[in-house]
Amino acid sequence: MSDRSKSASKRFSFGADRVFIPALIVLTVCAYQPAWRGTPIMDDDQHLIAAQAKSIDGLMRLWTAPNTTQQYHPVVDTVFWIGKNVWDDSMLGYHMVNIFLHAGCALLLWRILRRLAIPGASLASALFALHPVHVESVAWIVELKNTLSGVFFLGALLAYLKFDQERKWTSYVLVTVLFCLGLLAKPIVALLPIAILIVHWWKSGRIQWKRDVRPLFLFMVVGIAAGLAAAWMERWRISTGDWWQYLFPIAALILFAAAWSLRKRSRWPLAALAFFVVMLLPVIGLFNVHFFNLSFVADHFDYLPSLGIIAPVAAGGALFLEQLHGTRRRVVTFLFVGLILALITLTWRQSWMFRDAETCYRMIIEKNPDAWAAESNLGLTLLEKGEVNDAIAHFQNVLEISPNNSDGARAAHLNLGNALLRKRSIDAAISHFEAALKIAPDAETHNSFGSALRRKGQFNQAIAHYEAALEISPQSTSMLNNLAWLLATCPDALY
Repeated sequence: MSDRSKSASKRFSFGADRVFIPALIVLTVCAYQPAWRGTPIMDDDQHLIAAQAKSIDGLMRLWTAPNTTQQYHPVVDTVFWIGKNVWDDSMLGYHMVNIFLHAGCALLLWRILRRLAIPGASLASALFALHPVHVESVAWIVELKNTLSGVFFLGALLAYLKFDQERKWTSYVLVTVLFCLGLLAKPIVALLPIAILIVHWWKSGRIQWKRDVRPLFLFMVVGIAAGLAAAWMERWRISTGDWWQYLFPIAALILFAAAWSLRKRSRWPLAALAFFVVMLLPVIGLFNVHFFNLSFVADHFDYLPSLGIIAPVAAGGALFLEQLHGTRRRVVTFLFVGLILALITLTWRQSWMFRDAETCYRMIIEKNPDAWAAESNLGLTLLEKGEVNDAIAHFQNVLEISPNNSDGARAAHLNLGNALLRKRSIDAAISHFEAALKIAPDAETHNSFGSALRRKGQFNQAIAHYEAALEISPQSTSMLNNLAWLLATCPDALY
């Protein structure tokens, strides 16, 4: 190729990039339009409430006191803290941060694939940005930890590829900073060294200790430490009566065997499958994950692992397109465009369920009637709207669905007690609070129990429960206020 043609090619590529980048961002933002102002769902409120400590002292607690939030993800909680100070309770701000981070992940993927000279980088980036499997990660506010850790993971991978080529310490420092920030956003970033080794093997067919492994040793040690701090071993017990559950590991073994047999002809099938499986390791049952209490499967588990499927599929599509000419090429290009439009439509429809909490919970229950957490949260949503009888029906459903699930049963009894208090059925409410305390004595149940006893005039017993609640949750201002109000207004109470 002549210098003139090379220059023209570079100008065309630069011009195409200037169109592709904003186009992808706009399409991604539009695809998630139904979720722009979506209300908090599930445990969103717990994270947003934690962010309400607007002071610098509150920010410091997010970093220095791991028990301040449900999970120790200080970088994520810092973003929530910033959001609380900048746009307060506007849900649009939180959703836009998630959407733009997701678009950023897609563009980082595009840059990585281009640096690795893998065909179909633009198609892969579009598939990642617009596939409906990622709606849960993007439209659910609390899954900021997925999109934010994804930016750090892919940013660190891109920086490491640059370091691997240039061997400059500045690039290595950048990788280290991004890696550590990623770990503080979500522990899955600990798998970055393994992902890099997979890339090394894919490129050269071997892994060299001095060149490939030694620079990653620091990341491996830090990653292992972070992983051990985040979870502990807990195997998923498969019921021997459910024969179909064995199909998944058998299918995985067959796929690995096929990819291994093809490794001398082409390494990409084994590399892609290895990346997919490795990135799924934290959520396949080897480790205890907080979300397992609700479900063993979730779309947001597939956020980064999906790259192991999307990249080779896009590369295969691009290589296939290169072999075509004339009308056939135009037809296939039209089909690719149709695929992208279909994905945008599906993502838009899937985002609709995140527009408000009630819609989300009803759609979950419609698809999975045994989802006790959705039943419980729908009941709470209806209770807030004053639809007490409907709320009670959903709380009773939770008891029927999960009688052996301690969290589900405890929440059901607590919520039933609070709902019955709304109906002035104090004795019935107390029986449910007693049942909840037998399962797990927590601050919220003690506080509600105290309120029920106060309404019955049993002030001393109420004080005992308020004090028990404060022992468990000493920083709760509402519980402290309940105790103070009772002591100030009920002189007959003995203290």
